[in-house]
Amino acid sequence: MRGGAKTSLFLIELLAALLLFSFCAAISLQYFLASNRNTTAGRDLSHAVLVVSSAAELYKATFGDTDEIAKRLGGKSDGGALSVNYDSDWNVTDGEGAYKIVITSENQTGVITAYKTPGEEQIYTLQVKAVR
Repeated sequence: MRGGAKTSLFLIELLAALLLFSFCAAISLQYFLASNRNTTAGRDLSHAVLVVSSAAELYKATFGDTDEIAKRLGGKSDGGALSVNYDSDWNVTDGEGAYKIVITSENQTGVITAYKTPGEEQIYTLQVKAVR
């Protein structure tokens, strides 16, 4: 009779240890997934800042000429707005990309915004003024 009680107690202890391990693994997995999302968001923000800053310098150098900026960046200009599409590695692409920047210009002031597509999730925005 005593052997059965010891075995039963051992199984209960083993089950409790397994439940504790499962609980800790579930919490750790959530932290790893959150870390991956933060890493991706940080990488997107870093690339967006670099691309938008480069476009801002080009905007100032061309005094807000969106047609000239479109030629140099490889984008499409339609009047006062310009868009440039980028693939998932932030290389300029002709088709629909994973990211895009949009440059709007009014009275020598430009607003340059980077988006994550599809869904147009805004990543970074910079306002720049072209002065002659």
